Amino acid sequence: MCGVDSETAYTRNDFKALKGDAGLRKQVKLTKNMLGYCTPIVLESNGSLFTSKKMETDNLNLVKKFLQVFAKRIAKTAPAPKCQTCECNSDDNGISHMDCYPCSYPTAANIEYVNCDIVMNRTNP
Repeated sequence: MCGVDSETAYTRNDFKALKGDAGLRKQVKLTKNMLGYCTPIVLESNGSLFTSKKMETDNLNLVKKFLQVFAKRIAKTAPAPKCQTCECNSDDNGISHMDCYPCSYPTAANIEYVNCDIVMNRTNP
């Protein structure tokens, strides 16, 4: 098994199409001793847990399948930005890569700065 979310368990067999196995997920027991207190937060917030043990092998084909399942699960619930600007760039060795940025960055509308007894409201920090 590679990973789980609140409803499904994922194995390397999901590398072509991310389907998961709800029956297998019901058999998985996640304890606080095993994964700590963050586990409930991850599962309740539509997140997923994956083991890095699958990457500790010399079989690169298995590692590739694991990474494909991992990436597909992340993409399944990752929100796409409404607007982004992308550029094709290259590094010093000529290897190209995409750099994408949101069209606008979120800003805090109202921040309270507390200094002694003075409270100021600013819209632009």
